[in-house]
Amino acid sequence: MADPWLSIIGLGEDGPAGLPDASRAALEAAEVVVGGPRHLALVDARARGMEWPVPFDPAPVLALRGRPVAVLASGDPFWHGAGGSLAAALSPGEWRAYPAPGVVALAAARLGWRQGGAAGAGPSRRALRAAAARAGPRPPRGLHAPRRACRRGAGRLPCGGGLGREPALGDGGSGRAARAGARHHRGRFL
Repeated sequence: MADPWLSIIGLGEDGPAGLPDASRAALEAAEVVVGGPRHLALVDARARGMEWPVPFDPAPVLALRGRPVAVLASGDPFWHGAGGSLAAALSPGEWRAYPAPGVVALAAARLGWRQGGAAGAGPSRRALRAAAARAGPRPPRGLHAPRRACRRGAGRLPCGGGLGREPALGDGGSGRAARAGARHHRGRFL
């Protein structure tokens, strides 16, 4: 089987310095580097760089089939990212993924929370509107520390939010999300 022509690389804010050797090698081997303006600047893509179309469309990447191409995405490219859209249009032997920790993993690690205890929503407008609708008539107020962390003096986030033991996004501390029919999530939002 031939080497994949497409490398889907998760990139953190630290740019290429934070990439593992395999990700860095795939990026250096690429003739074309596709990504958002911020990612292209982080890796100093210059003439090799090609910006994503807005709105997102995988067609320009697919048109490069057969050439060594690196696609840059934030963190985990398969967490509501370009990776899933590209992989759906390609056979498994055409691409290789090099994920980095995504925003949920980084937030959980920073705050000391278990990822398995929180439900996540992607950054799309539709997902944010759905989360806001579950939260009730007022807009979300932000991310709150779990009550047990407040008792320990976590001090990283405002206390008082959440619907029980887990972190909450958009609850504002009053339980509106639970009253809005979010019981199937067992009151956990992140």
